[in-house]
Amino acid sequence: MQTTTYGLAALLRRVKQNRLTVPRFQRRFIWRESQVRSLIDSISRAYPIGSLLLLEKKRGLELAARSIEAEIRDDYASDLLEGGDNDDVGDAEAYILDGQQRTTSIARVFLDSHPQKEFYFDLKLMWELRDEEDTSWIRPLRRRKTTSDRRERLRLIRADVCLDQTKADIYVSEYMEDSYPPLQGDRSAARQAAAHIKGIFETIRNYKVPVISIERDSGLESICRVFETINSTGTRLRTFDLAVARYYPHPDLRQLWDDALDEHKILKDFNVDGERALQVLALTETPKGRSPEITRSKLLNLDRSFITDNWRRSISALVETYPLGARPWCPSRYLAEPQCARCYGRYSKCLPSR
Repeated sequence: MQTTTYGLAALLRRVKQNRLTVPRFQRRFIWRESQVRSLIDSISRAYPIGSLLLLEKKRGLELAARSIEAEIRDDYASDLLEGGDNDDVGDAEAYILDGQQRTTSIARVFLDSHPQKEFYFDLKLMWELRDEEDTSWIRPLRRRKTTSDRRERLRLIRADVCLDQTKADIYVSEYMEDSYPPLQGDRSAARQAAAHIKGIFETIRNYKVPVISIERDSGLESICRVFETINSTGTRLRTFDLAVARYYPHPDLRQLWDDALDEHKILKDFNVDGERALQVLALTETPKGRSPEITRSKLLNLDRSFITDNWRRSISALVETYPLGARPWCPSRYLAEPQCARCYGRYSKCLPSR
């Protein structure tokens, strides 16, 4: 692995050119506007926002992936994204293993690519709230048919405009020195206010995002270990999740497993993971006379046709493994002696609430 930083322009350039994609097992973009505003506010104050974890694309480990959920216009002024940073990672394409919520938020704000809204910076509040931890100066407004750099009598500047230093400086000076009522007639105070806001925009332009990159020649086993342990919410990414992206769309393991759960209720009752089906397949594929080694690498290198041809047989064997009379784990995870308060003894291994 190598560690570096992306300047904001470098990150946005990679997003615009679709060189950063999201593996299929990752959840969709779910952040609320308050989370997006907090992220942008942190960038404006040069606060750390955590590292992005990337996996360089390589032959032999192609993952089903999708673009970042941002509607980036083909004619967007890409010259604003050129230069200004000296990142040494190069232009390799990569999967985002951790950080897609942050990356998508940054793209939606600074590439003006939110599907329904535009983000504006309120110059008046940027000055008046300068000593407070407040994010209300970041204003998402409903997108109009025609976009505009400024709104509300020059008070609002569209967020992506701050990347253009010349234009942003002119806009800030025009509002603070000529249009902001409290400072009318006090040229010195107006210039001080303008300088403060220009400094915030400069901080944004110079912001560096830490990046950890897993190099393309890394072994499959080490990549699997990283996949299993990273996630900003603390949820473990399982080998089966990686297998879904590894084999998609032929076969679509997620759909096959969902169908199996619908058909065999016992798999749901016992909270069986799809990895178990892959393990059964791996055992089936092991030549006679050899001791089976069911490693992560083995599960991620099964023959696609073999999976398709033997999937139903694997599921049938898996279902027969669980005795129909046994009591599966309690899904409610409550404990009340002598029986579970929710399931009244129907399930075994009932866990205390956390």
